[in-house]
Amino acid sequence: MGTRFEDGPFEDPEIFAATGLLLCERMETGAIGGEVVFEYLTELSDGDPALADDDQLALAGALIGSAGEALCPQIATE
Repeated sequence: MGTRFEDGPFEDPEIFAATGLLLCERMETGAIGGEVVFEYLTELSDGDPALADDDQLALAGALIGSAGEALCPQIATE
């Protein structure tokens, strides 16, 4: 809430679900959560995660948390 992405999951739920599944796939291949978030932030920020704004940071955290909770809880707890 309170970010420019807050309506995204309602407007394009399939995109957000697919992104969550991709995050799960990365963790299934052995990547740890921090690596996955870094890679996702790199994509969101056009190649430089240091330039990610607060909304992008919130989105990355929310997606990795949601994916770990709902889509691949067995991986997130390993």
